[in-house]
Parts: sequence; C-alpha cells; structure tokens
Amino acid sequence: KDYDEAEKNYRKALELNPTLSNTIGNYANFLCDIRENYDKAEKYYRKVLELEPNHLIVNGNYAAFFHTNRKNYNEAEKYYHKALELAPNIMYANCNYIELLLVVDRTKEAIAYFKKSCELKQEIGDSLNLISSYLGLAGAYAKNGSYKDAFEFMEKYNSLKDTMNLQEQARALEELET
Repeated sequence: KDYDEAEKNYRKALELNPTLSNTIGNYANFLCDIRENYDKAEKYYRKVLELEPNHLIVNGNYAAFFHTNRKNYNEAEKYYHKALELAPNIMYANCNYIELLLVVDRTKEAIAYFKKSCELKQEIGDSLNLISSYLGLAGAYAKNGSYKDAFEFMEKYNSLKDTMNLQEQARALEELET
C-alpha cells in the first residue's frame, strides 16, 4: 500500500481547496489510523469542526479519537453527544458511545443505549449487527448483576445466531443444487 502517495494526494487536494470539510476529515482519519500521528490528526479534526461544527461524521470520528487514542472520556462523550444530537439513530455513534459508557462503568446507561441500538437494528433488519448487540446487552446485564436479563439476551443471541446459520446453510445447499 502506497501511503506516501495517498498522503501526497490529500495534501494536494487540500492545497487546491483547503476548506473541503470531507477531505480534511478523511485526512484526519488517515493521519490517525494509518500514520498514527495523533497530534496532527487532532489539528485536522478541529479544523473541520471550525469550518462546519455540525459535521456529523467528524463529530463521531473525533469522539472515537478521544475515546480510543487519547483516553479522554469527557471530551469523547461531548462529541458523541453532539453526533447523537445531530442524528440520534446513527448506529456507529450509538455503538461507540455504548463502548465508552462501559469503559467508564456507567453500565445502566449503556444498557439503555444497547436497547435503543437493538430497536434500530430490528427496524432496519440488520440481523448480523443485532446479534452483537444482544451479546453486548447480555454482558452489560451480567456486569450489572442482572443475571436473569443477561440470560434472556444470551438466549436471544443464540437463537438469532442459530437462525442465521441455518439460513446460510440453506442458501449454500440451494447453490449446490443449482
């Protein structure tokens, strides 16, 4: 992978138009995830939010940056709240915020967000990610000492996982028959 070439292209694009918030945000992600240059990435995240304070994706990415790279949970929460204020049903921000709540031992709040996440995933028919929410909810309930609820969501997890495995096996068998 030619990361040097990619960085050169980002710089050229920003030279031509230094106010393209999506490009600046993508470059910040590149600096964070590929180059691991957190100070420089933070500078570019801030630049986007100066240009466009309500940029949904960058608010979410900046929150994740504080959460995972800086371990600054107060700042992370601030930006997760902003992203969720802009789009309450955005899945990745809800899921990342749940992780933050679990890290800071706010399990009851995490459970509430897990439930919301399950509802969203059921509404859109996202069974694959619903499985992970059931498992996470079971773990959160167990951590909270609510073992009956933990067991209930482990059963939901296992049931949905089994159903999806059977559906996949049926599809594979159908392909073999044709």
